[in-house]
Amino acid sequence: MDRKLTVTVLVENTAPEGLEAEHGLSFWLDYGGECWLLDAGQTDLFAKNAEVLGIDLKRARGAILSHGHYDHSGGFPAYFRAVAQGQLFLRPSCREGCWHEKEDGLREIGIPGPVLSDPSRLCWEEGRRELSPGLWLIPHSAAGLERRGLSSRMYRRRFGRLVPDDFSHEQSLVVETERGLILLSSCSHAGIDTAVEETLAVFPGKRVIALLGGFHLGLKGLTYPPEQVRTLARRLTELGVEEIWTGHCTGQEGYAVLKEELGPRLHRLTTGLRLSF
Repeated sequence: MDRKLTVTVLVENTAPEGLEAEHGLSFWLDYGGECWLLDAGQTDLFAKNAEVLGIDLKRARGAILSHGHYDHSGGFPAYFRAVAQGQLFLRPSCREGCWHEKEDGLREIGIPGPVLSDPSRLCWEEGRRELSPGLWLIPHSAAGLERRGLSSRMYRRRFGRLVPDDFSHEQSLVVETERGLILLSSCSHAGIDTAVEETLAVFPGKRVIALLGGFHLGLKGLTYPPEQVRTLARRLTELGVEEIWTGHCTGQEGYAVLKEELGPRLHRLTTGLRLSF
C-alpha cells in the first residue's frame, strides 16, 4: 500500500492573502489517494477555502470529529451537503453538551444541533478504530482526566448536571507512514503529551515523526505558567517527537515559549499550509 500522506490545512485562526481564517481548525488528508476530512471549523469557511485550494470535498471517504466543540464541528453541515451519504466518525459522549466557565459565567461550547440531526450520517466509535489500513482513531486511555477538565473550568452535562469534562469525547487521528507515525491532535485538551504517550502505547517501537494540532495553552495570554509550558516542550522531546506544527488554541504566547525550547523543530499552522510525509 502507498503510505504517503499529504495534509492540507483548510481552516486555522490565521490565513495568507486569498484564503480566509476563523477561530477553528480543519484538515484535509490524502493518504495513498484516499481522502478524509478531520474537523470542519465553525462555519462553511473550510469548504470555501477548499475550493480555492483546488480540493474536491466529494472525494472524501469520510470525516472525523476530533472532539465535541463548536469551533471544530460547526462546518459539518457543509460537508454533509457536499458529500452524499458522507459519514462522520465521533465519540458517543459528543452527545453531551460542553461548557466553559469564564469570568462572565458559563458559555456553551458544544456541537451545534444541526450537526447531529441526521443519525444516518453519524458513526459512534467506542474504542480504538482502524478506519482504513494505517489510519487510526485513538481515544483517551489515561486516568484522571476530569482533573484537567476541572482545572480548565470545562464541563459536560451528564444525568442533568454539569460535571468536570474528562474529554472522553476527544480522539486523536494517527497515520502510519513508511518513516513513522503522524499524530493529529486538534485541541489536545487532555494534554498533547498525554496524546503522544497514548499513541506510543498503541504502537510500541514506533516513533512520532510529526505532530499537528492545537495545544490549548491559551488564546489571550498563557493559561499555564511559562515554566510549565517549557516542561511540556521538554517532555515532547523526551518522547521522541521529531517535528511539530501547532496553532489555533496554542496561542501566540504559548507558541513563543515552545519555540524557545523546540527551536527549528516547531512550525506554525496556518490556513492553506500543505505538508507531505
